[in-house]
Amino acid sequence: MLIVLVVDDSLNIHRKIKEALSDPRIVVESAYYHEMAMEIVNRGDCDIIFMDACLDGDRPDTLELTEEIRKITDIPIVAMSSVKEYRDEQLKHGCNHQIDKDVISTLVNKSLLRNLIKPHEKIFKN
Repeated sequence: MLIVLVVDDSLNIHRKIKEALSDPRIVVESAYYHEMAMEIVNRGDCDIIFMDACLDGDRPDTLELTEEIRKITDIPIVAMSSVKEYRDEQLKHGCNHQIDKDVISTLVNKSLLRNLIKPHEKIFKN
């Protein structure tokens, strides 16, 4: 089982990612604010995180959250934002990859996960 954590304040983004990753071998967990994300990360069972740059308003406010996550795990974190400068800032603070939210439903798919999460490739053999 692969567990994907989506950290975003938009229900629409959560829905798009869940639809794109529709597979019985993939569980998509949702966090809508910082504390909720840290609770899930602290459980230690997520394999990848899709992190929005702005959870509260229109300024990047997840940079510290990314740094906090990096203190406890090195799982892949994908920066999500429609603003390239925000994604670049997230990369500087610990994200591994970036996705433009305007095209997220076409970019988030199982082949992306296969390339980001090498230890779990076995679940994608079928």
